[in-house]
Amino acid sequence: MATYADFKEFKHFDHLDQLDMLEIYLTWDKYKQYHKMEFKEYLKDCDDFLNEIEEQVRKECIF
Repeated sequence: MATYADFKEFKHFDHLDQLDMLEIYLTWDKYKQYHKMEFKEYLKDCDDFLNEIEEQVRKECIF
């Protein structure tokens, strides 16, 4: 079962409000039907992906 503490472990999710957390949880709930993945694993993958995007943006925005 997912908890609010699960979100706090990842920097991209620790500031979300309850509605945003619920939306992410519901997205995972649909996703898990096709890919057997635990909720924390899903959050970690999302957080890693967001880190990659941030890094790419940082590289492209350097003057």
